[in-house]
Amino acid sequence: MEIRLLTRSEQVLPLGEFTSDTSVLSKREDTFTDSLVEYAARLCYNSTGRMGDSPTFIRKRIEEGHEDVLEHGWIALSFTKMDYGEFINTIYWKHVAPHLHMFTPAGYCDEVIVSGNIRAWIQLLRTGLAPNDEILRRIGGVAPKSFGEFGEFEKRNDFPYQRMTTGTTDLGATVTMLGSTRYTGRDGDNIRHATFLFEKVSRAFTHQLVRHRTGSFSQESQRYVESNGASCVIPRSKNPEAVRLFREHMESCTLLYKRLREMGELKEDARGVLPTMAATRIVMSGPHSMWRHFIWQRCHKSAQREIRLVADEVLKMLSMSSNSFDHEQRTFSKGKICE
Repeated sequence: MEIRLLTRSEQVLPLGEFTSDTSVLSKREDTFTDSLVEYAARLCYNSTGRMGDSPTFIRKRIEEGHEDVLEHGWIALSFTKMDYGEFINTIYWKHVAPHLHMFTPAGYCDEVIVSGNIRAWIQLLRTGLAPNDEILRRIGGVAPKSFGEFGEFEKRNDFPYQRMTTGTTDLGATVTMLGSTRYTGRDGDNIRHATFLFEKVSRAFTHQLVRHRTGSFSQESQRYVESNGASCVIPRSKNPEAVRLFREHMESCTLLYKRLREMGELKEDARGVLPTMAATRIVMSGPHSMWRHFIWQRCHKSAQREIRLVADEVLKMLSMSSNSFDHEQRTFSKGKICE
């Protein structure tokens, strides 16, 4: 059996200046995949400015059971020249690591492409049913810290995949593609993968976003991060009085939160009075199959305005990074379904 690294998460650089704190992903000594995992984890605690300070940061998150951040890194391997027993064993991996994707592009036994996030690969490797040494020889260097429980690996050099303009919406949200994969083969919806950062979006937006359950999410925590109540998303309205009432209510929520904190209440309790439109940040990752479903659901004219505007920016970026979204781009750019 031969094993080949087919694709992995690669950095997407912005055209022009960096927005927010995403520049820390370029000022790194680790591989991009490890850096992306750490960035997503630190975003939850608003500590991205400390990237690289702790060599054991990822390992500690794994030991604590917070393995969800590993889902932002993506790897695909090609398995060829297998005998029948090796083929059956490879297919069986799906039963012990159900979040891995499997695809046979060339037909029976000729090739099996296995793709998945780092968490799914670790789940497989822990079973001992796969040829761990052979697999780790290909993927260990992609994310040495994430795969650290299996040994030490020399990191693979990686280079930025491409450059992409950061998107903005009419409501002030910013959309940044952080990572993507390179794959030109056919039927690659579960092989291609993308990671986005959404900033200045409301928690009403993220309540809808996380309903796309095949995605992976890391969101800024109100339990650990002191809330900046002045940062809220104000819905667009043609009625000035409605806008005034929105602002008045959000300001009163902010004052109540501050008062509770001054009284010694914990952030995890005081956050209960914050408005649903409080601004937040979230990293979202997933294969193109997930993003395609997201686009058809959220670019539709019936979708809520805030998430529809973000989905429009996501579609633009995915269309620039891959031709697999040409149909969606033609459909929605012509206004057949969207306003």
